[in-house]
Amino acid sequence: MKPCHLWKFESLGENRTRIINVEVFHGTLMGLIKPLIAGNWQRRFEQAVAGLITQAQVMPERI
Repeated sequence: MKPCHLWKFESLGENRTRIINVEVFHGTLMGLIKPLIAGNWQRRFEQAVAGLITQAQVMPERI
């Protein structure tokens, strides 16, 4: 099994950004393993988003 986490940032102008996030898993056993690991991956994603929000709020102060 191989995970791949993809982020895409699109500028919408006027200090707005669309963030697209996709988690892709590859492997023949993914159908069996997914229910076991889905909760952990969801928590990791939420932590990543929280960190992204924190950094986005701090960045204007650095500029």
